[in-house]
Amino acid sequence: MLVVAILAAPETTPGTVFGLYDLFSSAGRDWDLLTRGRAGPSLAKPFVVAAQRDQFEAANGAWIQPHGIFDDYPISDVVYVPEILVAPEAPISPSWTPVTSMAWGTMSC
Repeated sequence: MLVVAILAAPETTPGTVFGLYDLFSSAGRDWDLLTRGRAGPSLAKPFVVAAQRDQFEAANGAWIQPHGIFDDYPISDVVYVPEILVAPEAPISPSWTPVTSMAWGTMSC
């Protein structure tokens, strides 16, 4: 099963974070449900990870409760970094420090 870490921070939009969670959760499962009437095996296990364990208010005022922090999910097949909502000249919050300081290894796009 593909392990997917979806990064969330106060500057992310919940629609993107939860939309991706739903997308990865439905991979494999929903097609069989639609075509055969029963859920198929899930192909991915997504997790919402953040720099903090506590829920936080996101960019548009909705709340995000992460499943854990970055260290809780050290090995992921996919790390999805969504867009962030900040003005061009505004500083990026410290919640992104773990992301910007990661040893990324080999990445492919």
